[in-house]
Amino acid sequence: MKQTEYKVVGRLLPSVKNPTPPLYRMRIFAPNHVVAKSRFWYFVSQLRKMKKANGETVYCGLVHEKTPLKVKNFGIWLRYDSRSGTHNMYREYRDLTTSAAVTQCYRDMGARHRARAHSIHIMKVQEIAANKCRRPAIKQFHVGQLTSYIIHPRTVLCYGTGSDCSLLRYRVRLFSATVPGQTVLCYGTGSDCSLLRYRVRLFSATVPGLGQTVLCYGTGSRSDCSLLRYRV
Repeated sequence: MKQTEYKVVGRLLPSVKNPTPPLYRMRIFAPNHVVAKSRFWYFVSQLRKMKKANGETVYCGLVHEKTPLKVKNFGIWLRYDSRSGTHNMYREYRDLTTSAAVTQCYRDMGARHRARAHSIHIMKVQEIAANKCRRPAIKQFHVGQLTSYIIHPRTVLCYGTGSDCSLLRYRVRLFSATVPGQTVLCYGTGSDCSLLRYRVRLFSATVPGLGQTVLCYGTGSRSDCSLLRYRV
């Protein structure tokens, strides 16, 4: 389950003996605010002489990432309970946000160590520099030039906005096939055009008012491009 970072603040209920009890703040990773409050009182009851019955939650809010578009290295210190005992562990992950790195950690711990989510206690999460990383799986991304090869190159027809095909809304693998009576442009899977998901009839038309020629497919008149379903 996806984890989200919360900041939870709580305190004891005011009394005559202690009218202004101190506030306790905790950084909690949980799937929602209900679980975040529950985890807060679980940890606070172990650290201080207070519990939910004689306390109150002052604040519970989301913590947003300051630079969500920058790839960062995260070090996570955690403790979890296994079938044989309690273990401390340090793990490293590479992601855009702290919440995403913690989500990776929960899924990784469940897959590699059969650790349940309720038995994993995140003690510390910190962004670390590249020269401080220890794990080879993370250090392999710190080289100067990273290249990724296209194993199956293919020519696609793109439409949308932008010059880069990866920024377009759709990428379509195209090839021609013959349908009884006409040749159409097909995309999908299979060698027989009748097995393809789509059969597209393409022709050029002029967009009214814009004065440009576009590639159209669908139904409608060739002269009126506004009646077509798609303009590519």
